[in-house]
Amino acid sequence: MRWVLRGVLLALMLWLACSLVSDARRAARERDTAAELEARQLTAIVGGGAALEKALAANASQNFAAALRALQKRYDAAWAPLTNPPVLEMALVKSQGELQARAKAVRHLISAAKDLLEFAKNTPEIYRQELRKHQLSPAAREAEWQQFMGTLDAVNPTIIALRQTQVRQAEALLRVVQALNESWGHWQYRPATRDLGFTDDRQAEAYKLAYQEFHDISEQAQAFQSQLRTRNQ
Repeated sequence: MRWVLRGVLLALMLWLACSLVSDARRAARERDTAAELEARQLTAIVGGGAALEKALAANASQNFAAALRALQKRYDAAWAPLTNPPVLEMALVKSQGELQARAKAVRHLISAAKDLLEFAKNTPEIYRQELRKHQLSPAAREAEWQQFMGTLDAVNPTIIALRQTQVRQAEALLRVVQALNESWGHWQYRPATRDLGFTDDRQAEAYKLAYQEFHDISEQAQAFQSQLRTRNQ
């Protein structure tokens, strides 16, 4: 029985390996076909030579920018339900389930922030792979990549630092929400002072520390954003 099972597993592994190779070849063919079609269409519009190379490089740049915009849009969209009502505004929270729903929304934010961080870390290779999707000459492809890297090198360390901080910010926010969830029934919202009153000093301190951490990291994120805005002015 063991030999039969081993044979089945080996056959399954072989099938999977062949399937992956087949999928990769099909994807490569589809990429080549798309590149050929793009080159023909642009040749009809701008001609060949340097004009065509410029148009192909522009398309690569636009595709890269579109991918980044999609990730940023997802991140911004993940923030939206956390601002209306504000995620840490407890005046309207009447059940523990509402807190748990907010925690779930923060986890979506963490996921979106991590995707942006991975994009920032891998930006050079992502752009290089995008250039390979277009029928640029090797010389034009390398020149475009070098020009891109000349611009990126000055700002990407700050971008990566910002993205890392945004992940930490979202994770710290989750810890604040979790602190409130874990101490449910031991705090209440005080409308007169617009803050929380805890019946347990230990839980009050845990909440205070989590909130302060979130506040400090948020300020760090704002500082990195200010640095990037200053560079772009």
